[in-house]
Amino acid sequence: SPTITLPPAHTFYPYLQRTRHLLTVQARENILKSQSRWKQRYNENRRDPIYRLDDLVYVQVCAGRAKLDARWLGPGTVIQLSGQQNYLVRDNLTGRTDWYHVSQLHPVVERHSY
Repeated sequence: SPTITLPPAHTFYPYLQRTRHLLTVQARENILKSQSRWKQRYNENRRDPIYRLDDLVYVQVCAGRAKLDARWLGPGTVIQLSGQQNYLVRDNLTGRTDWYHVSQLHPVVERHSY
């Protein structure tokens, strides 16, 4: 019957550590490369709106909405900024104020009828 000979433990363990390190480094590089590609793809058509004080915006309804209910509430008025992505909006109908992320807001576009 064939015999299998293993290298001594004192030589095999450093080899195993080195191989594990190389695989870990390669996996990390692949993950960073993949994340970079996904970030670039996501940002291709991304809009980056900036709202100022007293701008009129619609607020997205996230929860508690039935199938045929409105998806956007408003218009509301931006009354305070917190950084570049968070806005304090006052609902013009109810007077209620709440913080919203920029992804939950949509600008009001005034349309002129002729």
